Amino acid sequence: MCCRQSSCLPMRLARLKQHFLRAQPGSALGMDIRVDQQTFKQALAKMQAHDFDIARTGFCGGSLTDPVFFANVFLTDSPDNSGACTNPACDELMALTHSTADQTIRMQAFGSMH
Repeated sequence: MCCRQSSCLPMRLARLKQHFLRAQPGSALGMDIRVDQQTFKQALAKMQAHDFDIARTGFCGGSLTDPVFFANVFLTDSPDNSGACTNPACDELMALTHSTADQTIRMQAFGSMH
């Protein structure tokens, strides 16, 4: 399989991201950043257990034109909320965005989230 080889493009890109994370934010903020390279399965288990200081994730699929897709990560009971964020006001605004198809009301609700 390609990604098990050190010459594989995804592996090289992963190493470049690790170098960047250690060098740029670490030195700019005076932090010592340790990259804990894991398999996808291991990373998911740690995120679901909230066993991390900082985690990098990405999205696949979904409706990229609807802000609900991205904002759901901050919803208290969302399975995508691996950061364990809790904000009752945000939860109420998200409930409003789910209860109407009126785009003006939905966009006002999203605009109120901060």
